[in-house]
Amino acid sequence: TTTEEPEPDVIKAPLPGVERPAARHGEVVASSSSGPSANISSSHSVDVQSLRDAISTLERDLNLARDAIRQKDERIDKLSKTNVELTKVLNRCGAGGLKLREAMEERERRITTVNKQLAQTQQQLKDRDLRIQQLETQLRSVVENMAEYVGYLATAPPDSVSTPRSLVSSASVGQ
Repeated sequence: TTTEEPEPDVIKAPLPGVERPAARHGEVVASSSSGPSANISSSHSVDVQSLRDAISTLERDLNLARDAIRQKDERIDKLSKTNVELTKVLNRCGAGGLKLREAMEERERRITTVNKQLAQTQQQLKDRDLRIQQLETQLRSVVENMAEYVGYLATAPPDSVSTPRSLVSSASVGQ
């Protein structure tokens, strides 16, 4: 079995701007006058100034907390705006990056096409060079045969002139 101790009498000092309540049964209300009622034992009283100091400290801490919250809210707003701007920039960069990638792919396709055309042109040039070499060989053969014929004409009697077979065969190869 526990015994409950009665609550000690407490001086309820009025706070600034707060009306002083009337005394209830078993309670002493501090008055601004001095006298026997103001001298209650210290073990049953509360230091009014300490309470006021504690309340002031709490109010100051509350105001600091409100300021910190307001600053954090402002920072969050600023970060949100920055985030929106960065998102816009990233979207523009993304679109620009896509266009750049498409342009690079188009450039690669063009380079591939040009390289194919260049390879075809190089092959055509090789084929042409080979054909030129063949024609030069044939032309030399014709020139040699013509020189032989001219030599034959120069040395042969005028009524015995005929066309040599080598000249006829060389001329037909070139056609």
